[in-house]
Amino acid sequence: KDPATAIPKGTLMAIFWTTISYLGIAVTAGSCVVRDASGNSSHILLGNNTDGCVGLACNMGWNFTDCIQSQSCEYGLANSVKVLGQLSGFYYLITAGVFAASLSSALGFLVSAPKIFQCLCKDKIYPYIIFFAKGYGKNNEPLRAYMLCYTIAVAFILIAELNTIAALISNFFLCSYCLINFSCFHASITNSPGWRPSFKYYSKWTALFGAVISVVLMFLFTWWAALVTLCIIFFLFGYVNYTKPKINWGSSVQAGTYNMALSYSVSLTGVEDHVKNFRPQCLVLTGPPNQRPALVDFVGSFTKHISLMICGDIILELDRKTRPQDATDSLVKWMNKRKVRSFYTPLSA
Repeated sequence: KDPATAIPKGTLMAIFWTTISYLGIAVTAGSCVVRDASGNSSHILLGNNTDGCVGLACNMGWNFTDCIQSQSCEYGLANSVKVLGQLSGFYYLITAGVFAASLSSALGFLVSAPKIFQCLCKDKIYPYIIFFAKGYGKNNEPLRAYMLCYTIAVAFILIAELNTIAALISNFFLCSYCLINFSCFHASITNSPGWRPSFKYYSKWTALFGAVISVVLMFLFTWWAALVTLCIIFFLFGYVNYTKPKINWGSSVQAGTYNMALSYSVSLTGVEDHVKNFRPQCLVLTGPPNQRPALVDFVGSFTKHISLMICGDIILELDRKTRPQDATDSLVKWMNKRKVRSFYTPLSA
């Protein structure tokens, strides 16, 4: 009934109980299994003499000193991935749980990721990916993007090194969390009208902390994977910033630019004109600028690119009905092509 309240509460409760269960499993495993073990039942202590024995297992009658010092232990919390199965009452139940969790996560991402990628392809932000924008059926299913994601997933599976794959995936997840948190923080400090969080305990500083801690964890987990991830992100961002695609997302960057321009404009009202920095500010009643190019060029010749020039166009009610919808954009393009730096402002009369 109230998604604005139910979704945050449900998410926080899920995180809370998941954390409690993970901590419970960690405490249970830590209280039953030593850190390093050789797996050889003959490595026992004879008598009560523990001189020269290394590790907590010495207090339990085991001597794993040789494998600890040579770092060749194959069992224990730090070395074996089968500890939970060995602790459980039924080993294969843990295996089935791992398969179920992996399958549900994989299916979720194999459905959501291609749809997001399809939207990215439709925006034509990056070259050579428009091929994957095509949809099929009444629901516009991205079958081509499905096949691409499936191919990438199979390629990672064929690596057959879970620890290597986990490092890359974890860093990309943390990077996405960092970007989401920083986006929330940036939208808050720029007072973006489209950003109105209704959650009572939301704080922009919490969002900033989440962004910073995500970057820190990326480097603490696997520094080389963090560098690879950041290089990819900066390359993609740099490409978009360089090409400047003609797409309006209503981003918080636009809100920040508007706030800065407004603040500087207001601050200029208290500055008196001086002969050293005087600049003409011209309102030119040109009508459609392309119909009076001589007037536009004349005023542009002394405003150049350092003064304010506004081309005003008073539109009558009868003319407004027959005016093309893209007239403003076409006139702005005309001035840009003519290298005239000016605003175009149509007014209805």
